[in-house]
Amino acid sequence: MNGFGLPMSKWQTAHSRLDIPYLRTYITHLIALPRHRFLNTIAHKLGKQEFSSTPETTTHRPTPSTPADAHRPTPKMWRDQIHPFRESVKQVSDDSWLFGSILLERKRSAVEFLFEADGYYYVVSKAPTPEPETKPLPRDSHIKRIRDGYNANLFVWRVGTSTVELAVKMLEPHEFGVITPNHVTLDWFHKQQFSFTAPKVLYAEDQFDRSFTIETSPAGSTLYDLWPNMSEEQKTHNVRLVVDKIVVPMAEYRGNAITGVDGKWLAEPQMTSLWPEKMFHPDIMRLHCQRMGLDTSYLVLFCSEILRPYCIVVGEGGSIGVTTLWSTGYVPRSFIVTEALVDHGTLLRGPDFSPEQLTEYRDILVRELRERGFDDILEAHEKWRRDLSVEQLTWPMGMLLKEARGEAAREKARREEDEREEARRIEAWRREQAEQEYEEMAKE
Repeated sequence: MNGFGLPMSKWQTAHSRLDIPYLRTYITHLIALPRHRFLNTIAHKLGKQEFSSTPETTTHRPTPSTPADAHRPTPKMWRDQIHPFRESVKQVSDDSWLFGSILLERKRSAVEFLFEADGYYYVVSKAPTPEPETKPLPRDSHIKRIRDGYNANLFVWRVGTSTVELAVKMLEPHEFGVITPNHVTLDWFHKQQFSFTAPKVLYAEDQFDRSFTIETSPAGSTLYDLWPNMSEEQKTHNVRLVVDKIVVPMAEYRGNAITGVDGKWLAEPQMTSLWPEKMFHPDIMRLHCQRMGLDTSYLVLFCSEILRPYCIVVGEGGSIGVTTLWSTGYVPRSFIVTEALVDHGTLLRGPDFSPEQLTEYRDILVRELRERGFDDILEAHEKWRRDLSVEQLTWPMGMLLKEARGEAAREKARREEDEREEARRIEAWRREQAEQEYEEMAKE
């Protein structure tokens, strides 16, 4: 599957349908940049030379002069060029693979093993030092890549016909060590009493710029794959299951800050700047939400993946599950429907769907959410996104954080003043009641 969650065989047809609102916003940001920064942005995407701020002058990347320099990444070089994410699973032999810092071995029999798949037992151990020679996975390998998405920074391989998956999450530089790890989120879900099935972590490891997990995915077929063959009643029924068994129960959990389940930062791009980089500090997220008009005093548990049909699995007997819960955290309640309306992941794209079906799933989902009391701030969100100026987007994080913390302090002061005012009203009412009782006793 690609970054949009579509099977790679369907990508060529699906990608031709552009997300026009997002594209329009992105182009607007580019045009607003100074000329040299606009050119640098395009050059960076194309891997070309970079331009300085002086007109008609260019600065080329230096060519490494020695073999040692050739292996030293420059500040502009993507780390993926050194250790490609698509090659995170490397084959050592027909029955062994390197995954992160571990060696995954397949055996016919084993006393201790991590998981079983297709009649084989898989054992993990620390990879030897130095690492053995490896090669990319062959085309006929039983370990198949099923999700290949730089858009979502997530790469997933499935082991044979089992539900075991090897997942690698790419982390941006500003996310290192501050974003809630996926395995922490999944462990938290398994300690709660939810009626839907979540992936189970078998192994987890965090490295500098990527997170490795081996996990079991819920068994069944995705709602995306089942949708073309469903009747109208079945479509509505399954969307209601998503709302009643996943969205509503999660929203019953409350939070005090826009964070992940463990208090670390929440990577939710629709609530922060997209340019030049996403800033996920809780105070900055709160500031952006307040500028949108969201009520940041009423935070509920939410994950954008639970709205996407290709992340929802329908199993036997009507069971329902979620394939990924990476971006789980506490958000303003009104953001849930807003996310459903602005997220391209809720659209049905692919050769199995006609243009008229593009918003079919989204329309049913939004209707069911609104019937259960969820509102949205779509117009305010679109205005907020349009009004994000280049100056604001390129502010140093410290300046934006200072403003966010100032706004948070002012909100806290207003809340404390409201509490004091409420306490004064209660105290005045009690005195009035006491005086009335005293007067009645005096009359008697």
